[in-house]
Amino acid sequence: MRATFLSFLPLAAVIVFIIASCEERDQPPTGATNKFRFKHFSADTASYEGVILNYRLENVKDVDIQRLGVCYDTTTSPTTKDDTVCSDIDTVGYQSIDGLSPDSEYFFRLFAQIEETILYGPQIMVKTLAYGKPTVITKEKLNDTAFTRYFGGQILSDGGERITDKGICWSPSPSPTVNDNAVSLGSGMGSFLYHVSGLAKNQLYYLRAYATSSFGTAYGDELPFTPNAVYEENFSDFDNNNWYIGLDRYGETSIDSGYYIVRSNHNYYKWVWHRIDSLNQDDFFKIKTRVKFNYAHDNDSQAGLIWGGCSEDDFYLFSINQYQDYKYARYENQNWKDQIGFETFPHIHSDGQWNELTIMKYNNRYHFIINNRLADTYEYESFSLDEFGFLLKEDTRAYFDYLFVYNLNPENNKNLPQESYTDNQLLMKNGVIE
Repeated sequence: MRATFLSFLPLAAVIVFIIASCEERDQPPTGATNKFRFKHFSADTASYEGVILNYRLENVKDVDIQRLGVCYDTTTSPTTKDDTVCSDIDTVGYQSIDGLSPDSEYFFRLFAQIEETILYGPQIMVKTLAYGKPTVITKEKLNDTAFTRYFGGQILSDGGERITDKGICWSPSPSPTVNDNAVSLGSGMGSFLYHVSGLAKNQLYYLRAYATSSFGTAYGDELPFTPNAVYEENFSDFDNNNWYIGLDRYGETSIDSGYYIVRSNHNYYKWVWHRIDSLNQDDFFKIKTRVKFNYAHDNDSQAGLIWGGCSEDDFYLFSINQYQDYKYARYENQNWKDQIGFETFPHIHSDGQWNELTIMKYNNRYHFIINNRLADTYEYESFSLDEFGFLLKEDTRAYFDYLFVYNLNPENNKNLPQESYTDNQLLMKNGVIE
């Protein structure tokens, strides 16, 4: 019996020696290993059942690392006696860990074995995601060139199940749901935007994004807003009520594929307009369209916006041609006066490309904007302001994409976006030129 005991004594001594000699430390030992450092350790992403960690080490080549990895547990200060994953021995690296429990807190530490010592880096805590309803946020975007509001959202988490529906909902009452006014904007992850139109002017609305999965429907934060559009027409579902044609015998008009197409005959003007009774000329306002030439006879061929008393042949014109020229003039008693132009403006697109034309009135001046660049200004003259439309001249055919008219009274629009027209160092904020 004694012999048997003695025969196992050397093996036991070895085991005791190995265990005792593998020292664990939070700091490097003295000697060459004290150059090594855990420089950085953090979590990149957390999912429902896993995490991705990243790390950065210092002076890796100055020491002999036998093992490098991550140890983790649901209690603090995990060690290599807990769950471990070995990593590549490199200065910078990533470590993916799977098989975790959802909605749980885990503690992670880097470890490195150098000689007989195991070193531990700083500890971080990461919580895995919980299965459940999606997480969605509500977003608002203002189109700088038109003051057109787009609402939408972004799916931050699908809750572990596929997003079957996402969109926005709105109502005159707080906390709108999909049972109120709503528009579906697809499925799956990602962002989405939508231009809300057809709302009552100066009516307060509440809007928020939503996302639906098998766990139910979740909503983003609520955004209150008040529409400032007096008139919006994109010609996709065109209603020609209150649209009129001037000099009908001198050209033709049509609607095709969401565009208003106007053609003028040689040596004649052709105009069309819409009657609007709700714009106050004492307020700041903005008129906008997008136009593209399909055919132009020469540099006198024009296409542009008109506003004023179009039915009485008393209106203003802001137009361009295909040679990067713009023009502003008043048409009265079958004569043109107060003309500016043709002036060359390099930001006008030629060769049949789209151009955005915008007229903005504030501080008793017109501001003529082409493709979000200020082309010119002119003193404002009070007149009848209830008709808006398009004009062509001199054997021209053009496509108009939309007509937007906005009331920009700063007293009713405290959150107007900032616009910068860098060519003229012009800054507009809250409806005021500074």
